[in-house]
This record gives sequence, C-alpha cells and structure tokens, in this order.
Amino acid sequence: MAALRIFSYLPNPRIWKATIAARLCGVEVEVRGASPAELSQWLWDFDARPIADVAPDVLAAAERTGQIGFTGRTLYKTDAFLEAQPFGTVPAAFSPDGRTGIFESNSIMRAVARLGQERFSIYGRSVYESSRIDSFLDASIAFARDGQIYLLALRDGSVSRELYDRAKDSFATYLTGIEQALAQRAFLVGDNITLADICFVAELCNPAFAPDVSGYLERIERRSG
Repeated sequence: MAALRIFSYLPNPRIWKATIAARLCGVEVEVRGASPAELSQWLWDFDARPIADVAPDVLAAAERTGQIGFTGRTLYKTDAFLEAQPFGTVPAAFSPDGRTGIFESNSIMRAVARLGQERFSIYGRSVYESSRIDSFLDASIAFARDGQIYLLALRDGSVSRELYDRAKDSFATYLTGIEQALAQRAFLVGDNITLADICFVAELCNPAFAPDVSGYLERIERRSG
C-alpha cells in the first residue's frame, strides 16, 4: 500500500514536488486524477474515481457547486473529502487509511520528506536548514498565488494589463531572490538538493503545463510587448 495517495488534475507540476521527493526518498506515492475537463466527472474522495462507477445516491449526496478553477460547474465531493480537505481543493493527499487529509502542494511534499527522512534528509539536516527551506517554500507561495490568478484569467480570457503587470513583477521578485541565493552555490540550502530546489523547479514549470492556458502564453506575451 502506498504511504500517500494524491488526487489532482493532471498534468500538475505542483504534485511533481511530492513525486520527485518520493523518488529521492524511496516513498511510495499513488496518484489518481484526470485532465481538468474530466475531473468534474469524478467523485472527489479518498477513493476518487469516475462518476460512471459511482451509485446515483452517492452522487446526489456529493453534488456541489464548483469555485476556483471550476466556477459555476457541478462537482461531486463527498462529506469525507471535505472533512479531510476543508478548502475542498486539489491537489489533495491522504494518509493510507484516508482519515487524514493534507492540502497545499508544499505541505504534501513535506509529508513525503518526513516519511522518507531516514533514507534521505531532503528536508534539512538541522533545525536551521529546515527553517531556511521553509523560508523558500513560503516565498514561493506569493509567486504561486499571483501566478494562479494570472493563469486562470488567461483561461477565461479576462487578463488585464494590471493583472499581467502584477504577475510579471511577482515573477521578477521571486527569480531575483532565487538568483541571489544561487550566486555562490549549487543548491538553495546546504550542499545537496532539498525541498527548496524541488519547489522552485515545479513552480517555474507550472505556467507551461497549466491546464488549458499554454496556448495563450505566447499570445499574451506578443500582445503586451
């Protein structure tokens, strides 16, 4: 049995954080999911699966109205899913028994690192290293938030100049800090790869793999230039 189960839209570079860490640490992770268009036709649950495989009474009890990324669409989220994932979002990770939910991609990645700590100390070798790693993970949140707003706007065609400039400034600020940290070293923290490096790479890749928006990226760059 996998040590962690993840449910998400696919592909999703943010769950790469956990799967890359899992390979390095020797932790078995199970990933379930589908494309964003298909995910509305899945039951969101520890035992996530297509709604074609779900009894009608279970679907009726799980019917919800989607919000971020699925605004106004009908989704199917069980009560157990919402108890484990109180914000009701994906990616969503679960302990093997399904009782403990872990949300937000950085926290899911941290869970993998803790599970595999004895094999590979990817979350730092001291309190200070771990805290410095946390600093980079926290810094990525602002960039990720601005990036998500921008990418969702790209998808529905509502990008404004203000929104574009905000995302551009956030990107520049984030990369300036990363470049400064790497000016004299090969890794962001310590002398080996850590969660900080994995997070950075995944966040940098996210725009290129974001659902339904890759075709807009070149277009918006031409328009703004």
